[in-house]
Amino acid sequence: MRFLEVLLFSLVLLPLLVRLIPRIRGLHFFRLLWFAAIIITPVQILLEGFRWQMTPLYFAALLLACVGILQFRKENPGDFIIRNKFVRHLFAALLIVILVASFIFPALLPVARLPLPKGAYTVGTASFEINDIMRQEWMTSNPDDTRRFAVRVWYPADAVETAHTAPYWDRAGITGKAYSQNAGMGSFWYSHLTLVATNSIANADISTIRDNYPVVIYSPSFYSLSTDNTMLFEELASNGYIVFSINHTYESIVSLFPDGEAIPGDLSYLSDSYPAHADLEEQYYLDYADTDLLEYKTSLIQKILTVDESTTAMIRIRTQDVVSLIDELFLINDGITQFAGKLDLTKICVMGWSFGGATALDACVVDNRIQAGINIDGWPYGEQFNAAEAIRQPVLLIRSERRDEMEDIVSGLQLEKLDNPACVVSIDGAWHENFWDFPYFFPIYHYLGYWGPINPNHLLAIESAYILAFLRASFNDSSADYAAITAGYQEAELLNP
Repeated sequence: MRFLEVLLFSLVLLPLLVRLIPRIRGLHFFRLLWFAAIIITPVQILLEGFRWQMTPLYFAALLLACVGILQFRKENPGDFIIRNKFVRHLFAALLIVILVASFIFPALLPVARLPLPKGAYTVGTASFEINDIMRQEWMTSNPDDTRRFAVRVWYPADAVETAHTAPYWDRAGITGKAYSQNAGMGSFWYSHLTLVATNSIANADISTIRDNYPVVIYSPSFYSLSTDNTMLFEELASNGYIVFSINHTYESIVSLFPDGEAIPGDLSYLSDSYPAHADLEEQYYLDYADTDLLEYKTSLIQKILTVDESTTAMIRIRTQDVVSLIDELFLINDGITQFAGKLDLTKICVMGWSFGGATALDACVVDNRIQAGINIDGWPYGEQFNAAEAIRQPVLLIRSERRDEMEDIVSGLQLEKLDNPACVVSIDGAWHENFWDFPYFFPIYHYLGYWGPINPNHLLAIESAYILAFLRASFNDSSADYAAITAGYQEAELLNP
């Protein structure tokens, strides 16, 4: 709960204490509490913003204000005007239920301020778009449509004491509606994210402490947003990296362009081969109990990873977006924008989560300008299986908690495609769905079994420790002591020597 929400909660709670604790019933000071709650309510809504999770508390404040008005002339401010003992107790019980609801709803769907980045730099953020005129848009029938996609960037910035931080979501109403429609929920479910602020200053000047900074390119997960790992991006930017996150048009849940255009996601590209993917997965689990033949299981999983033509096509489009962005970064670096000369394009890492992780390693196959790749719990779809040679770049694999043999087989197939993985680490308590910001904003889903029990702040600390060590080692052609990092976190397990 935010400061004014906590204050309002306290003002509603204290009159109940007046009722329950005889010693303080006669203190006339507590008469003011009946009115203070109703005064603070509009102040809280004005300064911190309304959210539906607080509605029970707003109702309780109004109810107590009404009682306070009736009580104003009574000598004992702790006595309720209600004479009937049963009704009086029922009223108190109702207030208690309301207070409990007022605590639980905000706790399960909190307006959480993102954790402060631990690096030395202030963080800036900006948005722009890429229009690759050499590529025809794959999702439209108009032959004149070229490939456009939005990019969000986080970067080391000069400190600005009076600057306001950027919101977590640009055009939050549009974004919240897109997520709500996809989840089959009312728009109210994501409305608290419209109140979330980041630690990034919009359009701040890039830091002048260094001549230039290494580059990290991020590809989000399936049907996700470029901002969905903002906590990690801010941490990397505060440590001296410029992070470009791609919003893959049509394959992202919504794409917001600087000119105001909003293009919703479109999954109509999923071909008839997609059900075959699911059928093979079902076949694997049906046969799982009937055979111990590892060779059979491995061949079946290879089919799962390759049979779906639509998935392979999607990864290919994502990879082409990465290549287009790299092409554009060279132009930006030679241009007149604030990033001119600030990009160290001899140091490029591509990173992603889930389908974005597959995209990252796929990009390593097709573009030798990339020096390193990071796959956060993604399966090896795409050109990795078709590459004649193993991926030569150093690669960091961050895996969720290993829960079945299938995951182990997939991991083994992926390792076969890597020349020399720098680090493979598994994090206990982290499931696949833990590796983005939403567990920070939706603790309720933990209790519903959607993601693992690891604390989001703790996962961020583990994840960023490995990523930062990997980036420094890859870009400086040195080694990293991953064993020392692993020793510092009991949830981490190093899977390669």
